[in-house]
Amino acid sequence: MGNYLTNAEMIEWLGTDRAAQLSADSGTAPDTDLIDEGILGAEGEIDSALAVRVAVPVDVSGSDQLAGLLGKLTRALTTEELARRRPPISEDEQKAVEWARAWLVAFVAGEAALPEPSGDGSSGGNIGEWGARPQNRPEV
Repeated sequence: MGNYLTNAEMIEWLGTDRAAQLSADSGTAPDTDLIDEGILGAEGEIDSALAVRVAVPVDVSGSDQLAGLLGKLTRALTTEELARRRPPISEDEQKAVEWARAWLVAFVAGEAALPEPSGDGSSGGNIGEWGARPQNRPEV
């Protein structure tokens, strides 16, 4: 089980057939161990980028938006991890991977920020930009 996405969430998002196609060596049931490995690989890539500006792993319990963003990044990169074993990756899946990598590059550059944890578990209200570069701080 990962920090940003569970095995069950990944299988639900992919669908059982696609999860099995990407992970199972035989049969029609998804290989949960391989899916876990994919999630851990994806989260490692995400945390490597996030660690430039915030402490990792990020605690997502305080914000539905934060959990949603990190879950979306993890789903895209996990799909790619799994598709390396069993190509091909669909066009939509590839677009999601490209979006995830572009977002991580923008985060490292200070051009994107994580939603601010609200502390109450809500997803509404004015969500700030956690990890954003202060306006008066020069770029390094």
